[in-house]
Amino acid sequence: MPAGPHQAFGFRPPCFPAFSSPKPGQPAPSGSGPSAPHSALPPCARAQASTEYLIVLAVVLTLALIILGAFGLFPSFSYGAQAGDSARWWASAASPLQIADFKQTGSSLSIILVNSAPLTVRVGGINLSTRPSAIYTPSTSLPVSLPSGGRTQVDFTTESCAGRQTLAYEVSISYTAGQVGGLSELGAKPLYVQCSD
Repeated sequence: MPAGPHQAFGFRPPCFPAFSSPKPGQPAPSGSGPSAPHSALPPCARAQASTEYLIVLAVVLTLALIILGAFGLFPSFSYGAQAGDSARWWASAASPLQIADFKQTGSSLSIILVNSAPLTVRVGGINLSTRPSAIYTPSTSLPVSLPSGGRTQVDFTTESCAGRQTLAYEVSISYTAGQVGGLSELGAKPLYVQCSD
């Protein structure tokens, strides 16, 4: 038998339930007709309905998780994301001075400052603050000159932390680049530091 037009072009007709009209004088068979129950649908229609339901459910759950995270209802997840983003920003995007590493034990905080500029930078001062009334300056002697790519450790005495407590420091750095002085770098993100036992 020659292939029909649908078969010849690889086209499959859409999935529709088969309805048969009863013969005159015969009652309509159960489970047929426009009001037939869901179980009377052909398998392909039931599979399509199930797939659409799962897609809608996945979208709803994803939106719910995004909303809960935005409102801080998952604090540990929210903090972890913020701390990781902050550390990456200070190590690569901050300019010209970057913080490549940091560690706090008790009230002793140390940061590794790196000059990412193509010229010598002279660091005149660094202020860290956890709130407006708590501003910390380095115990390390400043100013210090850093050639391009140079790094130095700067130490601070801050408020004491214990256990796995986390402190968020706002960072402000004053510096001279080449012959241009009076410059300042304000961190676009706080520096999140977790206390080390």
